[in-house]
Amino acid sequence: MVPVSPRGLLGFVTVSVLLAACGTAGSSGGSGATADGGSTAGQASSGARAEASPPAQQAGGAVPNCAKFPPAMVGGALGMKLAAPQETVNGSVVLCRYGPASGVKNALIRFSTQSDATTFAAGKKGFTTGMGASMKLKIADVPGFVDEAYTNTMTGGMGVKTTTLVARSGSLEVLVSCDATLAQEKALLTEIFAAS
Repeated sequence: MVPVSPRGLLGFVTVSVLLAACGTAGSSGGSGATADGGSTAGQASSGARAEASPPAQQAGGAVPNCAKFPPAMVGGALGMKLAAPQETVNGSVVLCRYGPASGVKNALIRFSTQSDATTFAAGKKGFTTGMGASMKLKIADVPGFVDEAYTNTMTGGMGVKTTTLVARSGSLEVLVSCDATLAQEKALLTEIFAAS
């Protein structure tokens, strides 16, 4: 059995909740990630790409991918030193896992290119039902940030705090989750939406 640190366990639980809250690629609009999005955990974090199906085109053109958002850009906005991302593609969903370049902090970014107000609301509801309800997750709207946004902050064992920000601009929905502040995550998403 491989020992798991409290931070690693919190990360696993957070990702599980996030992916469950986001639905499945087969749900209406295809705006979520399947639970198997976490099945590539054994891949090296050297930018490996696992592709379940070809990504759908975003209305504005190119599909976001992890290479477009290098660790220096993501880590700079979040105040972290991150390694090259591991990318998983599942239809219209792209998941980028940035491991730590040093230390233990990591970041998760999920892009969904076929979001709308209905699918966004369904994903938001997922944070307060099922596993999210059992963990007593509380979400808050982030008014005035792109088309719509909400956030959740969870503190786990040993005081590890994970902030998640989910925002939608047009058909592009982006989720970022890590040990950073809401202001840092908003700054990152502002850069991501500007580049997309």
